[in-house]
Amino acid sequence: VRFVNADSAGKPKDGDARAAWLLIEVNGDGVEVTLHRVEYDVAHAAARIRAAEGLPDHFATDITATGSASSHASS
Repeated sequence: VRFVNADSAGKPKDGDARAAWLLIEVNGDGVEVTLHRVEYDVAHAAARIRAAEGLPDHFATDITATGSASSHASS
């Protein structure tokens, strides 16, 4: 049995800006968990964010500068 968790891109919690996905494999020997990382075009992602309606521009600015879209929560 395999389970895949398409984790995140643009909001890394560990400082690694690459997209992440997790593979969990369950077989007769137990459970194997593997975290995979994938490079992605941050500039292209930022351009798509800027072009999308309803998304704050700071998401695009943040991932371009840091690889992470911060929440910019208001107080």
